[in-house]
Amino acid sequence: MKRKLFIEKQDYISSGSEAEVFKVDDGCYKNFRPRVDPLTRYRKRRLLLYLEKLECLKKYYPEIKYIVDSFLGLYMRGYVMSPIDKIMLSTSFFEVGEVIKLLDELRKALDLFKKEGLYYFDIREPNIRVKGNSPILLDIDSLVFEGTKKLDVLPSDLEPYLYRGGKIDDHAQIVMFNNFTLEALKNSDRNLEHDEMAWEIMACKEMGKIHDSAWDHEYYYEHIKKKTL
Repeated sequence: MKRKLFIEKQDYISSGSEAEVFKVDDGCYKNFRPRVDPLTRYRKRRLLLYLEKLECLKKYYPEIKYIVDSFLGLYMRGYVMSPIDKIMLSTSFFEVGEVIKLLDELRKALDLFKKEGLYYFDIREPNIRVKGNSPILLDIDSLVFEGTKKLDVLPSDLEPYLYRGGKIDDHAQIVMFNNFTLEALKNSDRNLEHDEMAWEIMACKEMGKIHDSAWDHEYYYEHIKKKTL
């Protein structure tokens, strides 16, 4: 992967707990904040270099153009990716059937990442975009290798799940996926039909039973469909 030691920031785009994103000449620059420690930066660099070898996954995240290193190359300051101009799944642009189909594509993408030993837990707005018929994952550096016990940044939707005894594993990913499904359907036609399992899933969420329950074992989108009138 190409490296640079200097990058000229242009327009500010967005910010998060770990980084700020700026427009640059050939894309978007994600610049990590000073408080991100060297070990975390090392893990993220290792991850990006690993992803570069996995051609089958590149369609699911913005192209990483190059890493921006510190002057002596001791740590990664950030990285430049292709421009982020994709559509958010939760917009009213999509019909219910399209949303469900795209959610299924997202699940297939996550399964492909898992086959390579990687998990993506940051499944939330605005990290999931759509390009054509494919979901696009932003903040790709938040991927973690299988077996990771602690996340660099803990999504708020996972806090109650872990508090009740949940682990950073497949079930935690389902929790985030189901929360995202509700967001994705929020602005869509609400004329939905639920099967028995869908009602059980929702009951588990509403009652706060989000560890070892239907909410973290079943995919909500699989149990709903648009009503036919």
